[in-house]
Amino acid sequence: MLPAALAVLIFTCACSAQMRQPAVSGKFYPDNKDELSAMINGFLDAVPEESVIKEDKDNEITGIVVPHAGYVFSGKIAAYAFKSLKGKTFDIVVLIGQSHHFPLKKACLCGDEGFSTPLGNVPSEMDIINSLAADPEGLFEIDCRDNPFLEADRIE
Repeated sequence: MLPAALAVLIFTCACSAQMRQPAVSGKFYPDNKDELSAMINGFLDAVPEESVIKEDKDNEITGIVVPHAGYVFSGKIAAYAFKSLKGKTFDIVVLIGQSHHFPLKKACLCGDEGFSTPLGNVPSEMDIINSLAADPEGLFEIDCRDNPFLEADRIE
């Protein structure tokens, strides 16, 4: 059974119209595209190559776990995981975060068509979200209790 305070966000590489606006842009990370890019690239560039996990036939990276906090606090640590993805491409990315504001009875799926970020829009994969919400076991619901994603920083 899934933890009650679980939020799932699923993205693809296409664009949509109704984007969720950032909750903590300009507070936990720069709201300027160039400043944010420079900060992220600085974190990634500081990761020594010998520290990066290398893939081979017996070791394929299928997921990473990173901390969430203001980028000045968590960015250096997160960069180690993200740098291991350099050169890889993905059709679908699943982000999972917890609820800070209230308990949830089910895993909550974001019903927004995507997220707006200083680096551009990130669209959601609505077909997968709707399929999960229709799951007969009832483990998921969309926009639980007045949309917990409006003020959520856990995936930014």
